[in-house]
Amino acid sequence: MKRTTTILLGGLPAALAILCSVPAPADESNPSKEELTTQQNTAEVGAGGVSRGSYKFGEYNGLEDHGPFAIASFHLGGGGAYDSSDAARWHLSVTDLGTPARSADGDYGVQGRFRLSFKYDEIQHNVWDSYNSPYLGLGGNVLTLPSSWQVPLVPANNAAAANARGLSGAVTAANVLVGGTLRAPSAAQLAQAAAIQAADLPSFSAFDLFTTRNRYEIGANFLLAPKWELSASAKHETKTGTQAQSTVTQATGEVAATLPNPIDYRTDQVNVSFARRSSQDFVQFDYNGSIFHNDIPFLRWTEWADLTKTMTMSEAPGNQMHQLTATAGRTLWETTRIVAFGSWSRMTQDESYQYDAAQVPLVPVSSPQALVVDEAANLKISSRPLKTLSLDLAFKYDERRNETPVNIYGFYDNNSARSGTIMAPFAAALGVPAAQLGSNVNINENLPFSRKVTQVDADGQWHFIPGESLKLAYEYQQLNRWCDGNWYSCEDVYATKENIGTLEWRGNFSRVNGRLSYSYGDRTAGDYSEQAFLAYVPMANVVPTGATLSAYQYMLLTGLTGYGPVAGLPTTPLTGNAAVFFPNNNALANAEYQNQNRISELIGMLRYYEAPRKRSQAKGDVDLEVTQQVNLQGLVEYRDDDYYDTSYGLFRARDLSATLDANYSPTGNLAFSAFYSYEMNRSSSAGNSYTANSTATNVGTFTAISGGCYPTIVLRNASNKVDPCENWSTDMRAHTNVIGLTVDWKNLMHERVDLTAQVVVTRASTDINVLGGSYSNNPYAVAGAPAGTVAAYYIPAQPLPTIIANSVDARLGLKYRLSRNQALHLTYEYAQLSDADFGYQGYQLGGASAILPTGQFAPYYHVQVFGLSYVATF
Repeated sequence: MKRTTTILLGGLPAALAILCSVPAPADESNPSKEELTTQQNTAEVGAGGVSRGSYKFGEYNGLEDHGPFAIASFHLGGGGAYDSSDAARWHLSVTDLGTPARSADGDYGVQGRFRLSFKYDEIQHNVWDSYNSPYLGLGGNVLTLPSSWQVPLVPANNAAAANARGLSGAVTAANVLVGGTLRAPSAAQLAQAAAIQAADLPSFSAFDLFTTRNRYEIGANFLLAPKWELSASAKHETKTGTQAQSTVTQATGEVAATLPNPIDYRTDQVNVSFARRSSQDFVQFDYNGSIFHNDIPFLRWTEWADLTKTMTMSEAPGNQMHQLTATAGRTLWETTRIVAFGSWSRMTQDESYQYDAAQVPLVPVSSPQALVVDEAANLKISSRPLKTLSLDLAFKYDERRNETPVNIYGFYDNNSARSGTIMAPFAAALGVPAAQLGSNVNINENLPFSRKVTQVDADGQWHFIPGESLKLAYEYQQLNRWCDGNWYSCEDVYATKENIGTLEWRGNFSRVNGRLSYSYGDRTAGDYSEQAFLAYVPMANVVPTGATLSAYQYMLLTGLTGYGPVAGLPTTPLTGNAAVFFPNNNALANAEYQNQNRISELIGMLRYYEAPRKRSQAKGDVDLEVTQQVNLQGLVEYRDDDYYDTSYGLFRARDLSATLDANYSPTGNLAFSAFYSYEMNRSSSAGNSYTANSTATNVGTFTAISGGCYPTIVLRNASNKVDPCENWSTDMRAHTNVIGLTVDWKNLMHERVDLTAQVVVTRASTDINVLGGSYSNNPYAVAGAPAGTVAAYYIPAQPLPTIIANSVDARLGLKYRLSRNQALHLTYEYAQLSDADFGYQGYQLGGASAILPTGQFAPYYHVQVFGLSYVATF
């Protein structure tokens, strides 16, 4: 690596020496009229080199590989001469031919008659080159494990349970706590672990994750008559490659793997527009169509923790969208104009379901027959009744109706084996034999969410004195959400309403322009429903075995939500429906609505996008011309969102950003610019580690708790559900600082050389403080332990390690004019990135017991790039 860098940099003085020996170009101070009116053609060819390969550095620019690359671009154009009657014009541009980020565009037309155009571009997105996997068939949609694969274990801890940490020799050789005693692994256990590692670790191989996008576009524009225009375009886009896909299954407990998900997308878009325009009015009709197709219907893989099982995941389904729009505008009076817009869209998705019948035993239809219809209308009136007063009024309406049929589906969680038999009343309600479904099946309805937005905007701007104005604006927005066809209302909040007021001052003076604005918004919401989860689970409306009411009927009768009573253990055992639905005063029992997962919500848990909110925003900017050579610009923005009704979830979010730009031009050939920007994002949220009430009284006969809210196991377990020590909160703060400097120096060395230099330094950090804690049983609290042994500890939460990302990017460009039409370009770039992120620890060997390691590490690079090219203008 160092040798290559030395070669690249070592050539720089020699190249400069050669350049300096070339005679000065001819005088360019008096270009001819023809030169000023004729399009210049340029061609650039050359070569460059990259000192060190880096996937992250080349994430989008195509320079991920160490070594040389080609520099090639050209821009051609022509047509009738400026003083001829020929109105034809054409151009062709091709850039970055030597990299995977190449593009091309061109057009041909006759002014006032027509124009034909085309575009092409491609880009490769490099995602990971540090990804490793033991699977065979990487890049395809069927992944299997080699025949030599053995389920990883930590034999000293458990000789039967799958454990991905068993792939780490350091873990399997470590002492383990068994029955309250710290023990070293036996020779047999070490040998078993070594055999597993010898079989599995050689199976891991590196695989690059990247996607390539190619886009082709053609267009045509025709002027049919002086006021009538027809235009059309068609676009074809392909995207291929692989991207990381996290998967979770329950083959042997809950285990996860990050797999290379193959991508093979095709998207076709068509746009047609027909318009009439005049000085007083216009009207335009448009059609937009989009068809998406995925050539990979599913991803199937062998489960690493249980080789007898496979998992199938459907991929993004094909879909279509067709939209018709009409837009019209007219000047009613000299000072008043009206513009109206309307659109109708139809979106469909009817790809066949991809699933394993053993895992999804109840599928009433072969495809979703999904249909979404969107209708929108906008109207805006602008007027200036007085020379010093301008008014705007706008109305917006957008209704998105999801008309997808509602069906009931049955599935088992993530490769779980069927067990037991579903309750007879549930089977009867579904119209299937009870023997067809296990008691661990999930019975869910799909939810076709719809929404409607109604918005009114009004503002007025008053120029009360020359150079200064005040603007007062008001916005009202109502958002409705609903589902059609479900047995219960699916929305948490049916309607939210927001009123926003804004006051803005602007001043334009001889050397300074400025603006100050403040806006305040108040979003209110209807009653939040913790019962919306019922829409997912239709069996909540069926009376289960052992009850006299359905879960929904019982909650309606008692006024309870799915969370159940806000109470600890009952003083006397519950009986009847109470014992069926809320045993021990806990949350609604999963079995009574036929779902394996608790999806009822905490009381006071509000989703931030529909929760009541007060928002304050302030903004100020200034543009100061200190002298003719010095200019300063500054901008500050602050936003504060207060979700004042929220007990759990996001309850506060604040953002601050500031930018300062300075420009200094001591001469017409020399310019300096510098900037500094700062951004802060802070959010606060809260949650609850729900734990069910329990009648357990000890841990290994011991009862005392160290810390927490209760001194003994029996008191804590009796109040698990209402234990305030189970609450937690987070305070996240992200800071980003960026500073940059640019120098642009032209006409050096007898007007032969132009020099540019730029450096940008970035430092970003994220701190996440967590308050609260959790209980953990004492592993030494086992039979035979000394009297007084603590049964459990309350462990307070600690701040997470700071995430830090630092980068430096420095660039130097030199243009040497050999003659009027020839030049050499010399470029140099130095780029460095370092990233410290604790999250990557989980990707390493021994990082997590239930996650297959991939070896991915935080991005880091230290790269230099050198380029030399010849540019001809003709």
